[in-house]
Amino acid sequence: MNSSEVSGSQFWVRMADLERRLAAVNMENQRLRNLLRLTGNLESLPEQPVLTPTDPGVVTDDSPLELKLACYTRLFRARTDVYAYYWENPRKRTKGWSPRVRRQYGKGSLWEREPLPLTAQVIENHLRHDNDLFIGLYPLLPDATCWWLAADFDGPQAMLDAHAYVKAGVSLGMPCGLEISQSGKGAHVWTSFTEPVSAANARAMGTACVHRAMGF
Repeated sequence: MNSSEVSGSQFWVRMADLERRLAAVNMENQRLRNLLRLTGNLESLPEQPVLTPTDPGVVTDDSPLELKLACYTRLFRARTDVYAYYWENPRKRTKGWSPRVRRQYGKGSLWEREPLPLTAQVIENHLRHDNDLFIGLYPLLPDATCWWLAADFDGPQAMLDAHAYVKAGVSLGMPCGLEISQSGKGAHVWTSFTEPVSAANARAMGTACVHRAMGF
């Protein structure tokens, strides 16, 4: 048996493993859907707008603000009926993420507390250096699709792990963008899709990159 036949068999073994993992993700997804139907505690809005800006073309530091915002929203399309914000409580020494709502101290489900929508102004405030708003996006859309995939790396080997992930992505034909996290101690790797893809497939793709990166 020659080397090409060996590599070919390894490829199909990996594909079979990915298919098994994808099936497990689909089963877990169905279980969670069934659980939501049973509890009925949290219902999404009947209609959910999504930012779908036109292609702004090449964007540089000298581009108008509108084009920069269009570029950002095109790369990071997400739910627009809700977004999260980062908060800190120095007195209690606590911090975390919470959905931004009109009735912050109200009771009831998220929708009963009226979440604030993700707008162009919110995104602009997030991107401005003189603003302390730091937002988080909800990429999973109602039809279980997404426009991008993010991988978060922490710990003393974060940058090495992130670089290995990027290398694995390139070898699989999945372009990635690497950034240092806000703390300076971690890293994020982003992959944007040209069209919405199944969230289960996106997760399987990221899992495949992780497994390949472990071999570098």
